[in-house]
Amino acid sequence: MVELGAWPGGWLQRLAERVGPKGRVVGVDLREIDPLAPPVELLALDFTLPDAAEAIRSALGGPADAIFSDAAPKLTGIVHVDRGACEELYDAGLAIAEQLLRPGGRLILKGFPGPEAQAFRDQLRRKFGRVREVRPEGKRATSKEFYWVALDKKPPS
Repeated sequence: MVELGAWPGGWLQRLAERVGPKGRVVGVDLREIDPLAPPVELLALDFTLPDAAEAIRSALGGPADAIFSDAAPKLTGIVHVDRGACEELYDAGLAIAEQLLRPGGRLILKGFPGPEAQAFRDQLRRKFGRVREVRPEGKRATSKEFYWVALDKKPPS
């Protein structure tokens, strides 16, 4: 499994429990994360850069069964800048999924409402068998974030 936007590490601990001692979880973030016990490996890098997928693949040791992205941009309050930053994270998460995710794998990616979200949802539907949006319980009432849950990655055409 891979987690993009892994700081501070809480989700990594959950993912490590899920895969067990024989699995592998690679956590990726710009910020350093306090070391975690195996099966977690940490990478301090920008996953939006073109060479990020290869570094993640090397740490993972093979294709990923699942990729989880809890990454969120630093918001400026300038709508078009913030939407562009969201779109960059969506595109980078999907690009990594296309390169690293095995056919039939799953991608869970944090999203925010906006016109770019609809276009991205359409991209996910072309590349995965099933796509839905989930709003986690326990989020603040003012929080607009949700997660795309994209299942059954289609093989490359």
